[in-house]
Amino acid sequence: RIPYAFPSLRSLVILNLIPTTNAGGSAVIAVIAKLQVVAGKGAEFERAMLALASQVREKEPGNHLYSLCQDSDGNYLMLELYDSEEDIAAHGQSAHFKAAGASFQGLMSGPPEIQRLKVIG
Repeated sequence: RIPYAFPSLRSLVILNLIPTTNAGGSAVIAVIAKLQVVAGKGAEFERAMLALASQVREKEPGNHLYSLCQDSDGNYLMLELYDSEEDIAAHGQSAHFKAAGASFQGLMSGPPEIQRLKVIG
């Protein structure tokens, strides 16, 4: 597990704190999710997402990073790292992920925009 607050993903890779390959030698998978939050609901959304992030970090051994970020325009993004596609699928099917769904009712204005990336180094 990586510590929660670091200045950038690149610095984590440089410090060898983010794995680039899993135990089987396959590339680790990065996920960037741009989240559509209802205007004026940011604080509620943050509470719900940070509660979920805590559960993901605690209960998902195939996850190495699950951090809520905000860009200079106020958009929310999740930065995520997984050992494998199976770990990504397990994340979406986990009891804590499914249970968290109710806490996002009325906070999201649309589906997330998801990017999957192969971590190179």
